[in-house]
Amino acid sequence: MPEILDVVQEGRVLASDWHEIAPAQRVLGDYRLGRLIGPDHLVHSFHNKHQGNAAADGFSPLFVCEFRDVLVNNLGNYVVSNGSTETEVQITDRYQQSNQYLAGAKPAWAPERQTVRIESACILMRPGDHIFGHWLVDILPRLWLLSQLRDLSKTVFVLRQGTPSFALEMMRLAGVPDKNLIFFNPYRENLSLDRAIYVSNLRANQTVHPILSDFGDWWAQRLLAQLSCGLPQIAGDRRRILVSRRAWQKPMEHRICINATEVENYIARAIGGVVLHPQSFSLPEQIALFLDAEVLIGEEGSGLHNSIFAQPGGHVMTLRGPMNHSLIQSGLCRARNQTLHAVFGETKPGDGAGRESNFSISAAQIDQLIADLVMA
Repeated sequence: MPEILDVVQEGRVLASDWHEIAPAQRVLGDYRLGRLIGPDHLVHSFHNKHQGNAAADGFSPLFVCEFRDVLVNNLGNYVVSNGSTETEVQITDRYQQSNQYLAGAKPAWAPERQTVRIESACILMRPGDHIFGHWLVDILPRLWLLSQLRDLSKTVFVLRQGTPSFALEMMRLAGVPDKNLIFFNPYRENLSLDRAIYVSNLRANQTVHPILSDFGDWWAQRLLAQLSCGLPQIAGDRRRILVSRRAWQKPMEHRICINATEVENYIARAIGGVVLHPQSFSLPEQIALFLDAEVLIGEEGSGLHNSIFAQPGGHVMTLRGPMNHSLIQSGLCRARNQTLHAVFGETKPGDGAGRESNFSISAAQIDQLIADLVMA
């Protein structure tokens, strides 16, 4: 793994044009946990993980700066190099990027690749940049931070070659014209930047910065301003939304609730809610639909991350496998002052019980969930 230069400590010496957006926070506060449905040992483990993280978490300062004469590797990190792969140094925030993540770095420079030189740009590529949830939580918030200092319409951005169409639409909605986008293949090209714009992330592993709620307001305002045909018409109480993955074009392979259709329809009938397929609507329409939501229900993942646009003080009910104890959705709820609930399903014998395992929700768990919804 290449040597690491921590951007907050050593990296600050190399940086120029440093602007702090928000100071470091030592304590982010307690999570708001509601009903946890599942075996006692899973409930206790999930609860304890939240307590431990709340006691230990914090956040580095949020800032924008520039680095001069750097390369870019496959992780989207800036790299200082003298032309030898043996002396490459990644500039990154150690707090925000784990050693496991950084170990995936490939050499930023190789003699057999074509070299592309750019005067000034901001790199947005990162692992998972083909996934909607990563754009919502990891990439768009960086655009929001940068917009407080720079005109996005006059800034050049580098994306990974093959960036999906929904992400390109997000860039346009953020005010970035297509002509400002450069697409990079880190395995075929060396990318050299005279001036590289660095923007802090608002998520560090499973800890989410509470300022993400302000990003949610900014993004919602931008998209609502571009809603040309008014609110989309849907049947049911839009204050209670079941976020469905069933109509997703690319079938999901992991973390799937295998009886989700039954669960969604049963709950929707019982509470008069809406089964929502987000991808059936434009991005502005999606935001409009989530704005009034007081209760969101769904499989833990990208779709539920839209809770950052829902009503503060509401409820988010996650369906998840027995070992899926991710805190990302919990952090989004904490930022929005929402209560997180969790239903831990069961895996089939022989399927294992890892975080990525598929699962099912029992009838008894559904009834417990509905009883809680009636009280919400």
